[in-house]
Amino acid sequence: SEQQKLEIQAQFVRSLVQDMQWCTECDMVCGPSSDIARLRAGEEYEKKMYECLERAGISFWTESELRNQGFHKTPDARLRVPIAVGERVVCWMDSKATFGDLKLHQCVGSICLL
Repeated sequence: SEQQKLEIQAQFVRSLVQDMQWCTECDMVCGPSSDIARLRAGEEYEKKMYECLERAGISFWTESELRNQGFHKTPDARLRVPIAVGERVVCWMDSKATFGDLKLHQCVGSICLL
């Protein structure tokens, strides 16, 4: 009957919704919980980078300060005065708390990442 068809469809939709909620909760790569974890890690490592720059006496603008100045594409920290790191001149820094893998973090070219 028509009523049975509607009940079967409603049951299917309920089951589908439950499956989708379960998949979202269990997705450790692209789900909401992993997005929040990445965001928190990023904020934590930006803060650590700012603290390291301040301890080293390096003057910089934060990303939010640059945005307030009207910049649209901004690094996490833009150095007010460029510094030399080895043979390279560094003008800005970005903190990527969840970027790459262990091998990449050990050495890239002649620069070792921490």
